[in-house]
Amino acid sequence: LHDTGDGFAAVPIPDLQRPGVDVFFKVWGSASDDVYIVGQHGAVLHWNGVELEELLVGISDDLIGVWGTGPDRVVLVGGRRNGAMALWDGTAWSNPDLARFPGINGVWLDSDTVYIVGNAGAVGQVDFATGEATIASVETPISIHAITGTADGLTAVGGDFSTGDGGPFLGQVLVTPRDAG
Repeated sequence: LHDTGDGFAAVPIPDLQRPGVDVFFKVWGSASDDVYIVGQHGAVLHWNGVELEELLVGISDDLIGVWGTGPDRVVLVGGRRNGAMALWDGTAWSNPDLARFPGINGVWLDSDTVYIVGNAGAVGQVDFATGEATIASVETPISIHAITGTADGLTAVGGDFSTGDGGPFLGQVLVTPRDAG
């Protein structure tokens, strides 16, 4: 859906080169003519102000999250078992090797550092310029779903949608000062 100024209107999804894409997960944009949508099987759509166009970014795993700081700094993340990431620097897409990182659910980018969170308490940082990753783990079996930051610190949230025994859902909030990593 796209806000036309008079309300929301359906936007046609182009015929995709990627088969079997039925779901889109997240959206982020830097302007009314620069909006990214991510979804199943590495699907990426870009709204250019007129229409949606498919982008091929070198990932076939589900893309779960997208964030950026402007039209020349965009990060797409996902992967169900192993992490997957695509970085847009305004010229080309690159794919840092995050295979040792479990699936990535959330992303937040400041000017130089990509902060990522994922399955089984996984947290990490990726240098935007080099793609070099630092991986850590929070002592929790709970998957972390989203992260955001300010000048003072980072906040991440997560939870499990099923405990396996029909019991209550489990949730967690994690907070850290920025200088603590």
